Amino acid sequence: MPGGSVLAQIIKAHPDFTYTALIRNPKDKEAVEKIGATVVIGSNDDYALVEKLSSEHDVVINSADADGLPLTKAVIAGLEKRAGSKSGSRPILLHTRSIGVLFKIVIASDILIAS
Repeated sequence: MPGGSVLAQIIKAHPDFTYTALIRNPKDKEAVEKIGATVVIGSNDDYALVEKLSSEHDVVINSADADGLPLTKAVIAGLEKRAGSKSGSRPILLHTRSIGVLFKIVIASDILIAS
């Protein structure tokens, strides 16, 4: 559960928010629910699901490898939908691993990431 420790710390620091976790291994479901997140079981290769979930949240934390370009594009597409919706939200992407591919997309999409 690579993103599990990150998620646990964020939930501990900000317990008043709601959290959704896309997990690949059903065996992790109980542990993720126990720390306070709603679980969606799926795959990083289910780009339609990733895009849908990204479009429904103000903040997306991607702890998967960015070298999977289609996954990264699906996350960004979902966040663009969120930004264009009536929610008034400016969604945030926090990517925690292998960000070389992401920089190419960011430059092409005119998105600024400050670190």
